Amino acid sequence: MATQDVDSSSVSSAKASPQEANASMVRLTCLMVSGNRHTFQFPPNATIKEVKRQIFDEWPKGWEGERPASPGFLRLVYLGKFLSDVTTLPENKLVPGKPIIVHLIIKMVEDSDLLEGPRDLEKAPKCHCVIL
Repeated sequence: MATQDVDSSSVSSAKASPQEANASMVRLTCLMVSGNRHTFQFPPNATIKEVKRQIFDEWPKGWEGERPASPGFLRLVYLGKFLSDVTTLPENKLVPGKPIIVHLIIKMVEDSDLLEGPRDLEKAPKCHCVIL
């Protein structure tokens, strides 16, 4: 009987320590346009670029058909705002302890493709409207 008590207490203490460690992590539930959702955990001071890299590296098994070619194709939206790669989770009010849902969008063009060179203004679409 005493052996069983020791075993059960060691199991419960083993379960408590990961929960305590997870309490300091930021838990983001990523919601995709397809309706798929998955919760990831991040260090509290991670940058958005690091978050995207971790999401890409830990891509859920059921989402293989939606996996982008690289983390540069991922966009995170929180409260209607696209999150910048250079900002941190706390700068975007994403802190441990509260449930957070962010929208995960996969863009067809990577950021580096957009920034390769200056745009040709002659070829850019223009508005031909007249407002009176």
